[in-house]
Amino acid sequence: MNKLGIDRGLDDIRDLLGQSILLELASAALDPKTKLEKETIKGYAHKANQSAEKVTYEAEFEVPESFGEIGAIFVENEHHREMFIKDVVLDGFILGPVNISCNSWVHSKYDNPVKRVFYPNKSYLPSETPEGVKRLRVEELEHLRGNGQGERKSFERIYDYDVYNDLGNPDSSEDLKRPVLGGAEHPYPRRCRTGRARCDKDPLSEKKSSSVYVPRDECFSEVKQLTFSTKTVYSALHALVPALSTAIVDKNLGFPVFSAIDDLFDEGLSLPPLKGKGLLRNILPRLVRFIKDIEEDILRFEPPATMDKDRFFWLRDEEFGRQTLAGLNPCCIQLVTEWPLKSKLDPEIYGPAESVITTEIIEREIKDSLRSKRR
Repeated sequence: MNKLGIDRGLDDIRDLLGQSILLELASAALDPKTKLEKETIKGYAHKANQSAEKVTYEAEFEVPESFGEIGAIFVENEHHREMFIKDVVLDGFILGPVNISCNSWVHSKYDNPVKRVFYPNKSYLPSETPEGVKRLRVEELEHLRGNGQGERKSFERIYDYDVYNDLGNPDSSEDLKRPVLGGAEHPYPRRCRTGRARCDKDPLSEKKSSSVYVPRDECFSEVKQLTFSTKTVYSALHALVPALSTAIVDKNLGFPVFSAIDDLFDEGLSLPPLKGKGLLRNILPRLVRFIKDIEEDILRFEPPATMDKDRFFWLRDEEFGRQTLAGLNPCCIQLVTEWPLKSKLDPEIYGPAESVITTEIIEREIKDSLRSKRR
């Protein structure tokens, strides 16, 4: 039995004992006599219902009237694995239920004994924050900011920042040494601090790592992580590409009409029987669909949302500019400093250096843009 199997078994036992999650209710008010925070009300939540998409847990509390409004709730995950908590609903109050939106991963208490704290869906100005939760709010912000110490763990939610000092690998080769990007000498946007050990040959650089720290709630979902896994995607494409070669008879055949492009989204492309179907459906769920009615694998692309308004949006210059700005390298856009435009490429290879974009075209586009803004 591996560790994952053992942890799963221990978690199932916890569920059977009704001790899956420890909850603590914190009052929004201070004790009127001691002027200190009131004692929390504790209770274990047990599994009440489970479906393919979610698991519902229930707990019962005896809350005296003198306890006042609920200011916060502490959550301690008794499992050995993290769990995603969507929301908490507290019923039975005179003023109605108290809704607490969490939408966050809660670490196991075996990874970190510090309990997570969540607050009701009620906003306050800093000066109006209830006295009973002021300390909790301050401590939560301090935790999120970090203190610049220690190495970050995958389950943490610390938003601490550092310069880019892990771009090279000087321990492997002197040629792979890279300057530190950040600070006064090389101004650069910061990255999340990792706290990894320094390189042996360059104390200014951090050692390389196969993983990159990202605050837990900012990480990709498991599906996205799986999709971006190079080795796994390569395995899926290794099986998919030969199938496409079989499905398309003439490799040189293009799209005869524009509606043939739409067919990739509407009807898809039939594929021959594939090996490792489970792998393909896990890796490329948005591409490969299994149609139960005809028991056949279909390569069907998800249409972009912009196609709902304009099916030919991709032909327009505005869309080209938008995709360039939102792309991986928007810095390739340069300011026009000379007019008319003239290419610096070899005209014998790439044709005339003069651009077909004339002053008349620019003025027409600018006027149309200004006219639409005035409307």
